[in-house]
Amino acid sequence: MADTYNNLVSTMLNSTPEANATTSGSTTDYVFIFDTSGSMSTYINQVKNIAANFTSQLTSLGVDYRLGIVEYEGAESISTYNFTNDVGTFTADVTTVADKAYYGGWEEYGLTAIETALSMNFRENATKHFIVITDEGYEEDSSASGTTIANLNSNSVKLDVIGATYYDCQQEWEPVANATGGHFYDINGDFNSIFTSIATGVDLTDFHMQLSRWSYNVSIPNSTDISSGV
Repeated sequence: MADTYNNLVSTMLNSTPEANATTSGSTTDYVFIFDTSGSMSTYINQVKNIAANFTSQLTSLGVDYRLGIVEYEGAESISTYNFTNDVGTFTADVTTVADKAYYGGWEEYGLTAIETALSMNFRENATKHFIVITDEGYEEDSSASGTTIANLNSNSVKLDVIGATYYDCQQEWEPVANATGGHFYDINGDFNSIFTSIATGVDLTDFHMQLSRWSYNVSIPNSTDISSGV
């Protein structure tokens, strides 16, 4: 059954033009933009837990990657972490961010955090890919999103958002992601599947859900199994 699943995923990736066009063999600077309000610690730790698998997938695709971080809460509480291609350094930084979120407040200035990310030290030849991880909408006035979208597009940034599907989170963030060619992913979904989708440029989250329904009583391998060929 695992072979069937892996073959289906491989066929899907190989037959989807955007998979190889957006990632394979590219030079990409990723910025993880973490909401560090009080409810986010568990989700941030999930990023730490899948980091090794995510970077392994990027390496297998031939991506020359760097990973940077912006953490945000209040408008005056936005910090950046330097780019690195070392997964150990990145996971240590994510641990620091998660610890801050454990004691965080309840304000989320996400659009301001994106503007901060745009000023980071990108490589001249790099594709820029931002990943916002939040369970809330943004505090800024809704009219500010148009400026953010314009700035993202003028800097050729793709924005993916891993967010909550309740309250105002999806309503506010999904249009921003879509306007840059990105996706909105459910923060309560499987993070391995989400980051496999981000790495490959193909949304496998819905595919995984449909296949799971089809084989409702059969063990389905997760995204880690896909990358390791189990």
